[in-house]
Amino acid sequence: MLALTPPRRAFVRAKVLFGVNNKKAAEMAGYSPASSHALENRGYQLAHDPLIQEALREESVKMMRSEGIRSLHTLINLRDDASVAPRERLRAAVEIMNRCGLHAVTEAHVSVEHRMTDVQKDRRILALAAELGLSDSEAKKLLIAPLEATKIADAEFTVVEPATDEERAAAAKREKHAAQERARYHRTPEQREAHRRQVNEQRRQRGKHEYAEQSKARSEAITFEGLEDVLDLPSTPDTAAQE
Repeated sequence: MLALTPPRRAFVRAKVLFGVNNKKAAEMAGYSPASSHALENRGYQLAHDPLIQEALREESVKMMRSEGIRSLHTLINLRDDASVAPRERLRAAVEIMNRCGLHAVTEAHVSVEHRMTDVQKDRRILALAAELGLSDSEAKKLLIAPLEATKIADAEFTVVEPATDEERAAAAKREKHAAQERARYHRTPEQREAHRRQVNEQRRQRGKHEYAEQSKARSEAITFEGLEDVLDLPSTPDTAAQE
């Protein structure tokens, strides 16, 4: 509101306080009525200006906050006025309760029911009986539809063997790789850059370690060859043949 010029502020106040149209608000704000059409265009331009629209929203919020108490008193008067129709008094009372946070309580009950056919139930019974180690005769006594069950009584059941150590290790490796891929997908650009620097640093440290190990091995080999002459060690068969 403070960013507007005085005529534009007057236009906003005319719209908010008096509720007039754009043309009348421009006239009340002091804009020159050169012609009715020109004043109407001017009001349209003012009403669609982004700064004026923001000011209209700001002033409307202020007015609603300041007039809220009066509106509440109006509802209270309607509720307490015996000359008003009971239906209107009840609506006023409900509106007051809603504004105070005492809303009506609503409940929703959801019932979920799973249905299985007799054949499906018998299949489940046979599977459970096989797991419990019951004989076929004992399992058939528990069936709901024995005649239909004869079609599935001779079914073959495959016992799933537990996974071996190699299969569990392979599954764990696949899961680890999938977790790394998911983590890589959800990384931010900064996290990707930090991860790249960490990987490069690990590679550099591993290279330094390998180079140090190779250098140490070469140094030990050179030292041993030099000591052969000093200690007058016996020659190997190949060396004796050359001599």
